[in-house]
Amino acid sequence: MALGPGPVSPEGVLMKVFAVLRMPLLLLGAFGAVAMDWRLHHPAPAQAVPVSAPILPAPAAPAPPAPARAPGLLVPDLLERVTPSVVSVFSLRAGPSPHDSESSFSGPAGDDHGFEPNVGSGVIVRSNGYIVTNHHVIEAADDIKVRLWDHREFRATVIGRDPRTDLSVLRIEAEGLSAIPFADSGAVRVGEPVLAIGNALGLGQTVSSGIIGARGRSGLGVAAEEDFLETDASMNPGSSGGPLLNLKGELVGINTAIATRTGGFQGIGLVIPSRLVQEIVDALLRDGKIDRGWLGVMVQDLTPDLAVAFNLTAARGVIVTEVCPQGPAAKAGLRRGDIILAIDAHPVATRFDLDHHAAMRGATTTITLRVWRKGKSMELHAQLEPLREQPPPPAEMGAEEDPEGQPSGLDGVTVRPVPPKLLRESGIADEEGGLLVTGLERPGRFAGLRRGDLIVEVNGRPVRDIDHLLEGLCLKGSSVLVRVRRPEGSVYLLVPY
Repeated sequence: MALGPGPVSPEGVLMKVFAVLRMPLLLLGAFGAVAMDWRLHHPAPAQAVPVSAPILPAPAAPAPPAPARAPGLLVPDLLERVTPSVVSVFSLRAGPSPHDSESSFSGPAGDDHGFEPNVGSGVIVRSNGYIVTNHHVIEAADDIKVRLWDHREFRATVIGRDPRTDLSVLRIEAEGLSAIPFADSGAVRVGEPVLAIGNALGLGQTVSSGIIGARGRSGLGVAAEEDFLETDASMNPGSSGGPLLNLKGELVGINTAIATRTGGFQGIGLVIPSRLVQEIVDALLRDGKIDRGWLGVMVQDLTPDLAVAFNLTAARGVIVTEVCPQGPAAKAGLRRGDIILAIDAHPVATRFDLDHHAAMRGATTTITLRVWRKGKSMELHAQLEPLREQPPPPAEMGAEEDPEGQPSGLDGVTVRPVPPKLLRESGIADEEGGLLVTGLERPGRFAGLRRGDLIVEVNGRPVRDIDHLLEGLCLKGSSVLVRVRRPEGSVYLLVPY
């Protein structure tokens, strides 16, 4: 009996499938190879590309040229340009300098033909030989010598002096000199970099750098009219009269003095601002002197706390602390305790603003004052007079510690009465009495009181004895407005009680 086919394994099934598909796969591969070969040898024609569609990104626009460096920003370039405007000044005299022991910079630098020279610096302000320097550099000089940057030397003559601002103008017989340009010191900012140049220690021109540290420094006793810039640019003996420059090579001010406790430079130099220098130089060149006007008042700068005590909304103006009898201010009706807000429509922010503007208006000129008095604004007109020398201050009364001093009602302050007779003997004839401060603790000292102060007024009321003082304290608040009298004049203070 014949047998049928046996069962088929999985491997056999796969072999049969491969045998069936082998030929179609070979034909498909051959067709693909032929197509690829034809494509390589017969490329498709390139398509036209619109002009507006670039194949590659457009190149970037060329960068604008770097801005030209402002002239003078490179310090060496600046110095090459301004150095010819700076001079050394040798003030020769037959004796020692009257300022050798003071904190100005000029000082002795050796013997010169039997004279003691005072060494300083100066700045050329006109190309035909006019030079500005400090007055104390050439004060009482028998002969003045100027040395230029190229070592040429000239004998100088004094064109004009102004001791009140410590400025003088000299002249040498030379033409075609390099005059320094002036900056507007009113626009100078704290922190602005500056350069100081001067004949430091008599060695010749020396340069130092720093910044403007402060503006409006006053009350330092360097000059009668003070409105100094402050800088930490290094200064030494011989720097007086030299320039302080900004980084454009412009004159910011005249280096004048240092604030020091050691006699050497401690990082605080005082500089007369260029606005004041320009004003004084122009007046001295025009008239040879400054014909100052005199108003006849003493004033005090206004603080925010004092502004509140005087019912002002802002700390602007100055407080009148003394009015000279029969002076222009007294004749115009100005009173102690008035607040001067403006002079000839110019706002008054500091004592310098008032004193200097009145002085530069000149004698016999009439000025207009805007005044705040007891909550009201008013205008007064004063005719200025020629500047007078101020009388010497009255003698200071005893300020020793007095264990018998009486409590005053003011926090930490003891006092004793002073009768009018003793006041007149001390040269204070315009007060009717007062209380002498004999003891102080911390609150009174912090308020600004000093032992030896004479309390003459509390909240606008005269004080002759303890009872008057206590009456003035019967008001709301934690402090009172006190006027105290000192040898140099009155001052207003806010004292806690």
